[in-house]
Amino acid sequence: MTMMPRAVFDLVPEVEMRPKTHRMWAANGTEVQLHGEAIIPFEMEGKRLDTEALVSPDIEEPMTGTEWMKAHRCLWDFRGSELYIDGRAAVMLTQ
Repeated sequence: MTMMPRAVFDLVPEVEMRPKTHRMWAANGTEVQLHGEAIIPFEMEGKRLDTEALVSPDIEEPMTGTEWMKAHRCLWDFRGSELYIDGRAAVMLTQ
């Protein structure tokens, strides 16, 4: 599942949060606190990508889930250090 930090969600006041319908656990077995779910508008080169996300105060940066990557035909080219989203190079990877 795609996750969004609460601090990032708060930067977009026009987005409404719905009650949570999921639960999430970290790799160490600790339950991740969820405040709710929302459709977050991302924009890439003028194209709006509405993204369903779980909102949590326990994470520090957005994390795209496999459902989002599949929906947007993501391809990670580790050799070329690029991430393609919907067929377009989007991010240069450094790690």
